[in-house]
Amino acid sequence: MAPGPVPAAAVLDGIEVTLEHPEGYRRESFPTWLTVDARACDARVLVLLRESTTPLGDGSAGCSLAGGSWVSPYDGTAITDPGNAEIDHLVSVKEAWDSGAWAWSDDQRTAFANDVTDVRTLHAVTPSANRAKGDRDPSNWLPPRAGYVCAYVAQWVAVKARWRLTMDPSEAGRIRNLLAGPCSGTAVEPWAPAPERLAPRGAVAGAGPATTVAATSPATIQGLLTPVPATTPATAPPDTEAPPETAPPADAVVTPGAFCRVVGATGTSGGKAYVCDRYSRTGSSYQGDRPHWRPV
Repeated sequence: MAPGPVPAAAVLDGIEVTLEHPEGYRRESFPTWLTVDARACDARVLVLLRESTTPLGDGSAGCSLAGGSWVSPYDGTAITDPGNAEIDHLVSVKEAWDSGAWAWSDDQRTAFANDVTDVRTLHAVTPSANRAKGDRDPSNWLPPRAGYVCAYVAQWVAVKARWRLTMDPSEAGRIRNLLAGPCSGTAVEPWAPAPERLAPRGAVAGAGPATTVAATSPATIQGLLTPVPATTPATAPPDTEAPPETAPPADAVVTPGAFCRVVGATGTSGGKAYVCDRYSRTGSSYQGDRPHWRPV
């Protein structure tokens, strides 16, 4: 790939278009959020540190998100409580599986799920925007913030190309139409090779030098990232899936702090509203990434 920006349409032309492979998908194949920082910060916290519009410390505060503020790029909504931010995989893990990750090693899937090496992979967004997007690709969902659509499409193309993922015909067609129409002339920044495994930079808090996390600029959030070498596909997994989990009825009585099964499910206890989530209101991940009932 050229050392500078290239037309997104040219990158799109290099992506294979084929039918998806949804068989065998399990969310557990993409574990999140794992430690990826010398201070023992997990990937979720690092995204929040990176995307805060307010600079967060000189490294002495470790993984603290106190004083941070964010703007959800999909809908432009301001966020001041890290517990009210969700980290979205721009290309969802389900979409990644369907597009080629089914043939990856466990290490590669883990690296994708916690990728902080390219700022286009993960974003801090509002829960409503994250729920609306879900596992959809650009053929059936685009950000409601009109001014972000072309940037979103460029990022989507870059993530797919960097990870050697395919596109289905409707997805590629919609993106091609956008790049030939309202997003004509949109460029994609180059990228570094996608990691083949997660490489934590120190497993103990305080290990390694402290680093300053600067506020996000529009140029940074567009991404800074020579395609990853092709690998021999693994044998397709068996066509088995875990039985679907069902959320409890709305406003069901729940046990605060207890484990829960369906992220996003809601309930009440003592007249207070609770949500099933993988992280607390302070922004820290629960141990083992197991979701708990926490106050809304």
